[in-house]
Amino acid sequence: MTMVRELNRPEGQTTYCGGLYHNDSRVTAHGMERGFEPTVLMSYDGKSGIVSLGNMKLKEYTNMKSLIRIYPTLFKQDQTIA
Repeated sequence: MTMVRELNRPEGQTTYCGGLYHNDSRVTAHGMERGFEPTVLMSYDGKSGIVSLGNMKLKEYTNMKSLIRIYPTLFKQDQTIA
């Protein structure tokens, strides 16, 4: 529980926010903490995935968009992610 309390404790004007999402072909996780953008994209069966730890948030582009574009190149056998 201590870790959960730490994630939700205000740090200046920011707090941690994030979530875990799924659909038929993929599981994603995304969060924001003090300008950092941790993002996870993995196959629904958990056999392949990418973890990105971005150090800045761009308004016009997200880490998730990048991972969705990169995934088919890294895991040619699994084209269902996009």
